[in-house]
Amino acid sequence: MKIILLKEVKGLGIAGEIKNVSDGYAQNFLFPQGLALNATDANIELVSRKVKKKKEAKKAKGKKKNK
Repeated sequence: MKIILLKEVKGLGIAGEIKNVSDGYAQNFLFPQGLALNATDANIELVSRKVKKKKEAKKAKGKKKNK
């Protein structure tokens, strides 16, 4: 099953990565813990927008510190 990680999972990956995992691992551990979403087209788009906003906010914050 393809999933998108929402948080870092030790031994698996970091937030925003798309990984293949077993169905049982996704359904019994990752989804209930809020660590991942099913990698549908809509969810991939949603997560990519969130990551982009985070990067822009971090970049803007860095510019304010430099002034």
